[in-house]
Order: sequence, then C-alpha cells, then structure tokens
Amino acid sequence: MKNSQQGLAPIVWIIIAALVLGGWYVVYKATDNQPLTTTNKVAEKVVVPSDWKTYLTEKYGFEFQYPAMWSVINLQASSSDYIPLWVNGTYSLPRSFVGIYPTQNRQDFSARVDVYNVSLATALRDNRFISNQDTASEKINGVVWTKIGVTDYLIESNGQTYHIAGQSDVINQILSTFRFTK
Repeated sequence: MKNSQQGLAPIVWIIIAALVLGGWYVVYKATDNQPLTTTNKVAEKVVVPSDWKTYLTEKYGFEFQYPAMWSVINLQASSSDYIPLWVNGTYSLPRSFVGIYPTQNRQDFSARVDVYNVSLATALRDNRFISNQDTASEKINGVVWTKIGVTDYLIESNGQTYHIAGQSDVINQILSTFRFTK
C-alpha cells in the first residue's frame, strides 16, 4: 500500500501542474482575443492661436493646425516601422508618415501622424509598440479616438487607421484641430 501511495504522488503533482498551466493558457488566450477595456472621457478643446499653420494632405484626407515656428515633413516609413509591410499575408503598400517638430530641433519628432492601410483591430494587434496594451475611448471635437497610454491615439476612417503619437502637449494641440477632409 505504501508503494502505491508513493507512486501516486508524482501523478498528483503532474495533474496539479497541468491544471495550473492549462488555467494560465485559457486565461491568457481568453484575454488575448477579448476587446480591451474602454472608458469615455471628453477632452477639453485647446484654443488655437491665429498665427498657426494648417497641414493638409489630400492623399490621406486629413488636416490639422500647428504652431508657426514648427515644421512638418512627410517621410517614407521604413519596412521595420510600426506596422510591417506584410500583414496577414497581404502586402501593405509602402506608406509615409508626417513628422512634426520644433524648427530649431529636428533631431527627433515631437509628434507624428501615421496612416496604416489596415483596420484599427489589425493596427492594435500588429504594432509592436502598442499591441496588448489597455485602451480607452476619448472623444475630441466630436470624434471618438482609441487612446493608448498618454501618447498614442488611433482611429479608423475610410478603410485606414490613423495613428497620432508623440509628446502629450504636442499631440493635444494636433488632436484639438485634427479633422478628416474626405
């Protein structure tokens, strides 16, 4: 009888380990495919000075205003950038992004606007910098954005996902004037 009890101990530990690992897998997979938690917050509108410039892109159908002493540049995104060029076996056309920075300091961008040729769900899943993070909904100028952390805002429109990211003071200014033109 003592030998049969000793023979059961490893089996019991194996069963416990399998239950723990199985439970972890179920929880991990269940949360991986569930919609992320959202909350609603209405952002305050920023007062825009009259000397600000307007950036307009007809290609992507949006515009925003920015301080006159800043610069805006349109650049080609690299293949290793936020969203890979191949998504779900489909080639995503080479894309560009808009970099925004104070004119005297072009070493790095204070903010950027990316346009992805994928759905919002795909962008949230495949963008290695924001995937698997909690989201919230934030309504700005009547438009509901998906907010991630304090520096990333995304929205899907016209079959594309628009992603505004950067320093919070800069993106708040951009978001307060951002609008779709088509």
